Amino acid sequence: MVLPSIFSGSYPLDNGGYENGMKNKKNNFFDILIKNNYDLKIFSASSWLSNIYNYTNNENIIENLFSVENAWQSFQKAYLSHIKKDLSENTIDEDYVKQVFTKHFKFFINTIQHDQSFFTKHILKINHKNIGTIVRNIEINLEIFNNHPKKYLFENLEKMLSKNFAEFFFKSNLNLKIYKKFNKFFWNKKKSVIPNIFFSKFNLEIRSPSQKYNANVFFDRALSFLKNNSIKPKAVIIHFFDIHDRNFSSHPIIKKFNSSNIHNFNVLKKNFKDDRKFLSLLYVDKLLTKFFEKLEINKELVIALTSDHGTTFRGDESSLNSTSLAGSFHDDYINIPFAIFKNEKKKLINKLGSSVNILPIILEKLEIKNIKFESKNYSKNLHENDYIILEHCHRGPCSRNLKKKIIYHCVRTNKFKYIHKFNIHPKDPSNNIKEVFINLYKDNLEKFNLINDHNYYQNINTMKQIVKKRIEHIFQE
Repeated sequence: MVLPSIFSGSYPLDNGGYENGMKNKKNNFFDILIKNNYDLKIFSASSWLSNIYNYTNNENIIENLFSVENAWQSFQKAYLSHIKKDLSENTIDEDYVKQVFTKHFKFFINTIQHDQSFFTKHILKINHKNIGTIVRNIEINLEIFNNHPKKYLFENLEKMLSKNFAEFFFKSNLNLKIYKKFNKFFWNKKKSVIPNIFFSKFNLEIRSPSQKYNANVFFDRALSFLKNNSIKPKAVIIHFFDIHDRNFSSHPIIKKFNSSNIHNFNVLKKNFKDDRKFLSLLYVDKLLTKFFEKLEINKELVIALTSDHGTTFRGDESSLNSTSLAGSFHDDYINIPFAIFKNEKKKLINKLGSSVNILPIILEKLEIKNIKFESKNYSKNLHENDYIILEHCHRGPCSRNLKKKIIYHCVRTNKFKYIHKFNIHPKDPSNNIKEVFINLYKDNLEKFNLINDHNYYQNINTMKQIVKKRIEHIFQE
């Protein structure tokens, strides 16, 4: 839900929301770079940054370094589980579901034709010999679905939710069966953790291969692109996928970590409850270090590092599962890292900011001018630099929830935080709380709701008015 904001400089719910990615966004970082004569390449670790979300019309710009299984699982999670609910309640919108299926099935066809990932080749056993058969099966399924959507869903939806990509569109195989058995046996009941056997004494692990990530390929491809002969300036965007899932690399399956040359290895390791998370971060850090060592640092080079969220698990809770008072808007979740380098002295950006502020800063460093961004000020009493607005539609397809007015807002200043839920999502763990006001100076753990405290009436009212105007803007669009 955040990537379109990073690359457009607009709020997540602007221009129809984030479900269709960059479609209808007034500014597109990739288009801006191309118009300014940059030779652009994007290496993506997941389908969230791919052409299915309208980032660019040029298919050659984005190189997918993930398995088609990643795209399939995203489809299952983001759409099929919610379509199942609508089907059971007889509230399904056939035209909308047709659009969703057509878009995704065509994306699957395009993805497997270029898919060179370890997971696809060695676990799903999809190769040049059977791709044609799989493409035909996808096309046949799409045709049957479009002719009789409800009938197709009643007959196939449960299978689509329970099977992986190859099982549904092709067949199972021995490697896939072993993979599923391994996962079932070593899975620790946390959906986000890749099953593995870790031998702490030897810094060695046997890891279930991931369909999400090929980190060891990213930097070689990026360096190769940057060092090719071209008169144009070059821009590379590398999209990692959730190191917190411990899924940093899909191969090799057996990994040996050499800790002898890492300063304070054991001290650093103690800061992590989960060895796999530490080793995953360590692995990517080493790759980044090698990448920067090989990169030619010069006065023209600009490097930006950021993330789409802060802490993923606060305790054992993800943001949308959070039972904390602030829920998904707790500072642990919304504090994102952002660093930008351009051969200059280090300085701190000492002001409030969010994902929508990242693009203007990068464009400034690239000396790209004349790009207009809409005013983000919704207050008469506060300057736009004095507060930030955060927003989302909770779980499920954004357009579906926008129609139901399931809209969550947070206004944060240096001192206060106000949260408003227009309509509450049925899976919200705190579905009995509609408004929250927190004094962050006195309550940095965000435990006390002061929404009815008359001492803060003026502050609450100012922030309520910001949310009100923001919601009016969303509904007008």
